[in-house]
Amino acid sequence: MLDTFVVTMYDRSSSTVAVDDARLELFARKQRSYDVIPPTRAALGQHIRRATYQAACIWSRALVCQSEEESPAEWGWKQEADCWSTLWSALPPVAQSCKQLTKCQCKTQCRGRCKCYKFGLSCTAMCSCTCSE
Repeated sequence: MLDTFVVTMYDRSSSTVAVDDARLELFARKQRSYDVIPPTRAALGQHIRRATYQAACIWSRALVCQSEEESPAEWGWKQEADCWSTLWSALPPVAQSCKQLTKCQCKTQCRGRCKCYKFGLSCTAMCSCTCSE
């Protein structure tokens, strides 16, 4: 049910009900940037955990004196040194894991600020440069 709600927030005309399917549809078929597509199911699950922790473990016990606190570790948080930070997802960020989808806009040879050059990737037929010829 939450998947359908999130998919509708990102694309009201979508017929898919799963966020991962909607990501594929919006990225591959509708050519949307991965910055404006729904989160993965893993990231959505972590967000739901954090929201549940906030409501159930924090706010519902706000008026209870010396209530027992649950560890945020099971609720979408991770401990680094002495502070808690957000666990966004157990999956790596798409920008890091899908560098193969990178294409450059270079007019000639790749160098300097070129995306392929920066990530150490070989240019493909998708690139605009002359390296892939």
